[in-house]
Amino acid sequence: MSYCSTLNPGATTNDLKYGDVFVDERRRALRFESRFPFWCLNPAFAATEGYRYWTTRLRALIERVGRDAVATNIHVIQYFPYQSLTWSPFPERLPSQEFTFGLVRAAIAADKLIVVLRSRKLWEAAVPELERHDVIALRNPRSPYLTAQNMGSAEFERLVQRLAERRCPD
Repeated sequence: MSYCSTLNPGATTNDLKYGDVFVDERRRALRFESRFPFWCLNPAFAATEGYRYWTTRLRALIERVGRDAVATNIHVIQYFPYQSLTWSPFPERLPSQEFTFGLVRAAIAADKLIVVLRSRKLWEAAVPELERHDVIALRNPRSPYLTAQNMGSAEFERLVQRLAERRCPD
């Protein structure tokens, strides 16, 4: 399993416009009960903004190891897990952020590979253990595509290998 840390979900989405099945799936994902832990890659929601956004950014990995392997073995963790049109720091840490930082600490303790997509300094300030952990940082954090070009070929191949080792049976 690998973890991708980023800032916050961009834009706004009216979850209700996608129906009760979508809302229920998001709730299951929040409880870690979804078949697709990274629910944005669930093909049942291919018409959603999240599916299109993440499929584009993870396309190179999906082509190498398959959608199921990526959807079940990559977890995206948001520094501020609430949607907004633009990023600005919140004046205080919220309990949900502390929970998120705890997930990152647990990933570090379990020796998981962590890919920092955005704001490495913010993440390291919140979780100082990241400074001493095996972390892949993107070359261009303003363009969070997980590709060989943006990660470096060796780092991309290392992530591909981790995902391939944990590939779900077909």
